[in-house]
Amino acid sequence: MKLFKNVNVCKDNVKSGGGVTNVKSFLIFYKNRGKFYQCKNTDAYIMNLLFGYKVLKDGLCGFPDNSLSKVLNTLEDAKISYQIIEVDKNPIIKDFDKLNNYPKYLDLALKNLDKRKRLDYLIDNLNRCCDEKLEQIIGLIENELRK
Repeated sequence: MKLFKNVNVCKDNVKSGGGVTNVKSFLIFYKNRGKFYQCKNTDAYIMNLLFGYKVLKDGLCGFPDNSLSKVLNTLEDAKISYQIIEVDKNPIIKDFDKLNNYPKYLDLALKNLDKRKRLDYLIDNLNRCCDEKLEQIIGLIENELRK
């Protein structure tokens, strides 16, 4: 059974110039019969922002079921609405309604993603530099950070 096949995960809510539209949104977790919860696409980016969980190339992010209480406590503290969908169980829904901060955290996560892509690009280029050039660049960065 594939849980992700008919789920629309908020990509349409992202504005072209950045930010998100005012749409009621939930962070959605799925659990098949295994020991891991998963989320996908923009939800995975929020999990990466909040917990540092790795987002795979297919846009998936997962965490073990024994971390669920930590994840839910953090989401509730941040007032991010969520849904938990498990096979053969009723969904669990926490809706903060007008207090829902999902759009705010999605915006932060997308900005964070852009920074990470830029840093990854720089790291790739730095790894190709000769040692002398690399030392010069590191010196410039260190000088800027001291200001």
